Amino acid sequence: MRRTSPNPAGRRSFVHAMKKPTPGTSTSKGNHDADRPSTSKMFDAPDLPLDGFSSKKPANLELPVVEGAVRSYSLQHGSGFLMIDGFEENVFVHQSQIEMPGLRCLHEGERCRFSVYRTPKGLRAVAVKAIDPNGFRGGPPSSQRPVKCFNCGRKGHLAKDCEGAKDACHYCRQPGHIGANCPKKREKKERREAAQMPKLVEPPDPRKKANARRPKAAIPSLRELFQQMQKTQKATLEERRRLERSRSC
Repeated sequence: MRRTSPNPAGRRSFVHAMKKPTPGTSTSKGNHDADRPSTSKMFDAPDLPLDGFSSKKPANLELPVVEGAVRSYSLQHGSGFLMIDGFEENVFVHQSQIEMPGLRCLHEGERCRFSVYRTPKGLRAVAVKAIDPNGFRGGPPSSQRPVKCFNCGRKGHLAKDCEGAKDACHYCRQPGHIGANCPKKREKKERREAAQMPKLVEPPDPRKKANARRPKAAIPSLRELFQQMQKTQKATLEERRRLERSRSC
């Protein structure tokens, strides 16, 4: 008796049924991938109803302090992103929250410690400090030039760190008024206007007018000279003809 092979169509349907996942089972490949911890989990941080680039927070709110590293930072925009150890979620950081002297700048891979909270736009970092005792590297050497305070006019610190009066005038460096209402600036303006007034009302000097340089006469062109010579010759010829007619008469 001849032995027959099983139905190929039935085999294909059986294999398709075996590949179809059943409800409640995972579609991951292998047990190792299924047991691997997920790196996309969300960090549990307190929610604050903040938006935009505001980094202010209530003073009486305790925020979790975490450690992480710098993922990326743009010196031109003054902001970047950090990452918390064990999490892949980006944490936005603004340059105003970096605690370091001089130009605030972060470099990729630098270790840091910071507080974090959650906003409708994602995680935000505040009070960013360096874990390394030497601090952050800072900006490039070309940008590390001495800063100048526009409050007192001295170099070495910024206006926000100035120990002098915060309402000092930037013109005379005296407290109590601003540059728009500075009395020294007003006096200097009045003296300059008073020095210019006699020049405006002074009558013109007749000697300067008599000795004024006269404009030079226009030099005739060759065409004009040729036309003038033709007119002279024509007038001379007519004068000769007139004399000849008078003699003949």
